[in-house]
Amino acid sequence: MSQSTLQYRQLGFLGRGGTAEAYLVESPEQPNAPFVLKKIRPDKKSDSAVLASFAFEAKTLSALNHPNIVKYLGGQPEQGQL
Repeated sequence: MSQSTLQYRQLGFLGRGGTAEAYLVESPEQPNAPFVLKKIRPDKKSDSAVLASFAFEAKTLSALNHPNIVKYLGGQPEQGQL
């Protein structure tokens, strides 16, 4: 993850799947409120099917609201970041 392109400070690497990686990060505006940033792997960023799936995931997450589901805070799915 390139820290210069993001406005977040990386606290740790959480894992890597078939199309994305997850990082624990914090925002300069809320330094004591870490959250997860999911990012498409660089080798998958040119795959239109992966980008479409990622955008669909963001849209679906934004419509959900339940205490047992991760809250979607926003992102840039077209750039591969949730």
